[in-house]
Amino acid sequence: MQFKNLKYRFKLFFAALVILLVGACFAAYFATSTIRNNSKIEDKLRHYNTTMNFEMQKLLEFIEQIPEDFAFSLEYIRFSDEDLKEISRMIVSLNEEIYGNGIVFEPKVYKNDSINFAPYFYRENGKIKSQDLGDINYYNYWNQDWYIIPKKLGRPEWIEPYYDTVAMTTYSVPFWRHTEDSIYFGGIITVDLSLDWLNNYVNNKRPTPNSFHFIVSKFGTLITFPNKQYMFNENLMSLSERLQQPVFKQIAYDIQKDIINTYIIKSDTLLKARDTKKYRILYSKLKINDWWLFTCINEEELLNGIFEK
Repeated sequence: MQFKNLKYRFKLFFAALVILLVGACFAAYFATSTIRNNSKIEDKLRHYNTTMNFEMQKLLEFIEQIPEDFAFSLEYIRFSDEDLKEISRMIVSLNEEIYGNGIVFEPKVYKNDSINFAPYFYRENGKIKSQDLGDINYYNYWNQDWYIIPKKLGRPEWIEPYYDTVAMTTYSVPFWRHTEDSIYFGGIITVDLSLDWLNNYVNNKRPTPNSFHFIVSKFGTLITFPNKQYMFNENLMSLSERLQQPVFKQIAYDIQKDIINTYIIKSDTLLKARDTKKYRILYSKLKINDWWLFTCINEEELLNGIFEK
């Protein structure tokens, strides 16, 4: 009887040992699989962000080149009124990326008998329209940020998003006039980007159907976002409060110190989805103008894409 009990206990012990070993193997496999999946997700996330960063850099470089090239011409060539207007019109009509262009002279610089000369061409309802900013009595273009900031800094500058005829951001390039014995400030050439156009451009580059990119200015203002009501009206700090996502507040602190991290959030508000989705976020700086590009990946879709390959 004692031998039978011992034999029974041995079988029980052996069965328990087998169960523990099998459980340990499953746990080890699960842990290894999780680490492997996390590594793949991180690799994909970096790939999507790096690719989009490169594409945005090329787009912004192209846009910057337009006013910079013409600014050089203005320093040495004296164009007629009609020539300047035609050049501004062509800059807009030939470049769908550009909402508006201004060739804006410093008051009393263009001609002795002309106090202000500032032709501006822009898009409206599929047509190219024009106005002279110097003829708008209440506007005082020389007091606008897009004029004052590059003039004081003496260099081209991207301006924080603002609302004029539409929500936009402006790249402003100062130019100087050269004579035989002097160099003096001539004015500013601008190209305007509509935030709606830029938002559509970025949204068309989604890595997966429920993943997305968005752009934040160097001061934290949302330049693009899939939920358009947040664009221009929110920054990372206010977005954190609105979405009840403290991670965006932490990111706001990080980018002030040029710290780059990956974060995980769960949210049903980013894209107004019905089900709570798990997102992994990575961001990188657009070195051309110190904006920040964010890539938010829907993990479920990304993992499905990984496993399909």
